[in-house]
Amino acid sequence: MNFLLPSAGNGRFWFRWLWVCLLILASPVPTAAGPLSWRTATSPSRLGLLSNLSPRSNLNLSMRTISPKSANPAKLRFKKSPSWWPFFGHRRKGTQLPIPEVRPQYPSLAVWTWEHDDPVRWNTYRSLDGGQTYISDSWVGGSVRQYAPADGTLFMFIVGVDVNGFEITRRSVPIRPDDALQPAPVLVATYPSLATWDWTITNPHHWNAYYSHDDGATFTFDDSVVGSARQYAPAGGQWKMFIVGCNASNVEITERSNVVIPDSAQPTLGPALTIECLNDGVYWSGGTVDAQSGVQIEYFDTGDNQWAVWDVVGYNSDHYEKYAQANVRAIQVNNVNDQVPISPYSATVFLDNLP
Repeated sequence: MNFLLPSAGNGRFWFRWLWVCLLILASPVPTAAGPLSWRTATSPSRLGLLSNLSPRSNLNLSMRTISPKSANPAKLRFKKSPSWWPFFGHRRKGTQLPIPEVRPQYPSLAVWTWEHDDPVRWNTYRSLDGGQTYISDSWVGGSVRQYAPADGTLFMFIVGVDVNGFEITRRSVPIRPDDALQPAPVLVATYPSLATWDWTITNPHHWNAYYSHDDGATFTFDDSVVGSARQYAPAGGQWKMFIVGCNASNVEITERSNVVIPDSAQPTLGPALTIECLNDGVYWSGGTVDAQSGVQIEYFDTGDNQWAVWDVVGYNSDHYEKYAQANVRAIQVNNVNDQVPISPYSATVFLDNLP
């Protein structure tokens, strides 16, 4: 142990003790059988061996005693450049703003929402190799929320930058603006039991119709009509339904329409009839001139205290021959069979023609 004691000829005494202390603080020394225990690593014989090594040897040994796994050089490398490095637009970890949520919108637009402070501008990038690599494309002001690329078939993304061009937001998810669905058709329940819509954009290949038997919880495919069609007559007009435009591969290329119940449609009412009671019955005029429609005459029987219906006659009939003493009113219907009203009720008049 004399080598640890100060002496007149031992000028390197304190220097050696410094290295011994550093090695004690290091991890156990690995051996063929694994890392040594702390007791083994700091035994007098071991300390004597280490204290006789040169400072460089001690440094090399301490670097090798971190862990048996440290033999892999990759473990000692930085995984990425320090976040404080002032080049290439890097920012300190945790200070970048979130990802802008970009989505395609018809026709061929990239639109996004942003609820944070606006960057100075949004830089846009496009890919010419299907998304493998990207090149700078253009930029828009920081307050802008959409971008119209020259070629909407290419993948693109945006990123917000500051006045120095450093990226201050995360990069958006790449999209293709031309992947945007066309707007949804507006479906209208139309009498009798139809779903109709208008469409001013390029027709899809066909329209798929879906219906629901569980009040809209789930929908099942019903049938298709050609892309130029503007109405659909379901087999069950009492069910909720919607339509969507598809291409030749049956891929949806429009947003799905709103949901309607075709049977909920009411006919468009025309003007009310005008009636009068003469000696030989009830006469009418006005209404909607339609050879298919009919006239329904109702009378109020004071005895039954309710309105009742006489036989429906064609609109083109001269009059309705009925002799009774009652209040009467008339309404125009679509035909003598279905008898769906297509006009409001006429004014009520009193029929007082006894046989």
